[in-house]
Amino acid sequence: MVVENVDGTELRFKNPGRLLLVVIGFLFWAVGFIDLIGHTSADPDVFGLYSLPFFILIILYASTIIIWFLLFFNSRILSRVVDGVRYIQNHVWSALPILAGVGIALWIIFEWDRWSRLPGLQVAALGLVSLTGFIILFTNWDESKDRQKWRRVIAYVLIALVAVETFIQLVAYLGFLPGVHTIGGDFTPYERVYHNAEGYRNGYANRYGWYYPDSELEEESHRILILGGSNVQALQVSPEDQFSALLPELINQSQVEIGTSAEVISIGLAGFGPSPYLYEEFLSELLLDPGIISVDEIIVLLNLGDDFQSPETAINPIVYTVDETGGVDVHPGSARLRHDLTHYFMRSYLSFQPVETLRGNYLTPKVIEGLFSSWGNAAQASTDSIPADSEIDFPRLRGSVASTYAINEPGHAGIKSTKQQSIAYGNNFIFKLDDDQEKQDSIAILNSLLATAQEFAINNDITFRVVTIPFFPEAFFDQFQGDNWEPQIDGYDLFQPERILIEIAQSEGIPLLPMGHYMSTDKLNVEAIRSLHYSNGQGHFTPVGHEYYAKAIYECFYAETENDRCSW
Repeated sequence: MVVENVDGTELRFKNPGRLLLVVIGFLFWAVGFIDLIGHTSADPDVFGLYSLPFFILIILYASTIIIWFLLFFNSRILSRVVDGVRYIQNHVWSALPILAGVGIALWIIFEWDRWSRLPGLQVAALGLVSLTGFIILFTNWDESKDRQKWRRVIAYVLIALVAVETFIQLVAYLGFLPGVHTIGGDFTPYERVYHNAEGYRNGYANRYGWYYPDSELEEESHRILILGGSNVQALQVSPEDQFSALLPELINQSQVEIGTSAEVISIGLAGFGPSPYLYEEFLSELLLDPGIISVDEIIVLLNLGDDFQSPETAINPIVYTVDETGGVDVHPGSARLRHDLTHYFMRSYLSFQPVETLRGNYLTPKVIEGLFSSWGNAAQASTDSIPADSEIDFPRLRGSVASTYAINEPGHAGIKSTKQQSIAYGNNFIFKLDDDQEKQDSIAILNSLLATAQEFAINNDITFRVVTIPFFPEAFFDQFQGDNWEPQIDGYDLFQPERILIEIAQSEGIPLLPMGHYMSTDKLNVEAIRSLHYSNGQGHFTPVGHEYYAKAIYECFYAETENDRCSW
């Protein structure tokens, strides 16, 4: 037994340090077992819960509890295990393959996508594998001084890696990570958010992977869902300064008659335009039973600089087709991508993934990748050429799929991670005064997306609203000063996309706030317009911009008194 009698009066554990390691190992094992038996597999046929292969896996896993009972209650077996560990430590030829196996196992735990539905089992595997490496490297430490120096070498390397990560965390706290401007926005619960290109942020996402205060989801609250791109994601300002956090304060302070207190849930999906969220499947999985939340309103912010989508594969990850009658449909290959992006954006709602959270907070790989990326971008910049037919830069972001994120459902490719790539002059066509087929197709695509979302909202008793985000290129700030400005520049009309949206909204019965008109009627001067965005007017919302948009949305959708800024 692992308990011995001392002088016939006192019971104590033999070798409590060894027993502690056994207890820790058993706790990890138990977490994995609980996760396994609590998981319902696809197409169950055993007691209506599990498929036969999954049931066999549970039985095999459960049978290993015999090992833990023997280690707990048979001191001889525990002693033999200890002797085996000493033998491995004394023979480097046997230790190194085992440690290599530990390294491979850790790589699988971090990289194998199938863990997404069994996070507890993933934690159990991580704990047991790490405990194995710890026992081989650090137990019997005094014996490694002379005959087992290889253990000290490996241990010192690991300690050095921890020291490097600690230093990088400190540098991140101070805002000076080399080669890295943005970390976060991967929709991982409690992931690190670091941003020093526009303002400075150093914080954490909430439990759902959004950089926004955790939603209270009070049962009687009037819930407003805000959807959009990177300006809604808002990694550049603190969660408390985002317009979607300021808006409910304005509504609740004004005692607007909405029946109860307002609560805003903000979901920003950067890099893909409105295609992934303005369609029925995303909205259904998010909002309808057994969805994640229920809401009373949806407000979508459309960026005029990159949300009018061209049906062109070179600049869009999700491709639409437009027929000769103006009918719109998503390309079959893109339909699968769009569907899988829904799961990618909402993966934190499926289950808590602690290993993903750990990876989201481990900065050393991100710094290394950022440095290589910076060197690569510098080399690429020297070879880039400006298209001859593009006089004004209307930059566009797209999301490019980097690899697959496996989903444990039939027919899904899945998305694991995405990268945003800047496409110069990708959206100029929508601002040109000249009309062409690309513009007509783009209008048809956005009209179809908005009509689909409006139909969904009507069918589910939800109010659907749209707010525009006008874009002002560098040429605007170079050409105009003070109050003397207009939206026309050299064959481009900055407010033309907004007028197109007004026509679409009127035809579909969608309440619309055209912010270009709002700013013009508000007599905002050039410097005030510039102050709404970082990067000299070209970047994301500043805190001033967030406050301005919160005020505008409140005045035009919720205030009881009317004003000219909200009339068009």
